[in-house]
Amino acid sequence: MMEANTNKMVCLNDTNYHLWKGEMKDLLFVKKLHLPVLSTEKPEDKTGEEWKFEHQQVCGFIRQYVKDNVYNHIANEEKAKSLWKKIETLYASSTRNNKLYLLNSLMNLRYKEGDFYFRSLK
Repeated sequence: MMEANTNKMVCLNDTNYHLWKGEMKDLLFVKKLHLPVLSTEKPEDKTGEEWKFEHQQVCGFIRQYVKDNVYNHIANEEKAKSLWKKIETLYASSTRNNKLYLLNSLMNLRYKEGDFYFRSLK
């Protein structure tokens, strides 16, 4: 069985959501803890108590990899799916991340001869 190296997992802060999300999703799959986050219904082979426990387990696991300022916003979530959505709502469209993405896109923008957008400017 493949053992996960969780020592290098980044902790979620105000600026690294997109990196954290990818790594956390991979880690949840490796640990076989992804179902409470990704499924819409309780699996038929689990009791209600088992499903509730699995949600608590996943929430605890995810909270290990967030900084204190993030933890304060998600400490009371008991369902893994709602925890995941709350983190996404809080950090996916962070203004700083959007500005950084836009700045990088602008820095990589290049003029191409004959490009439709620039033809009308000649």
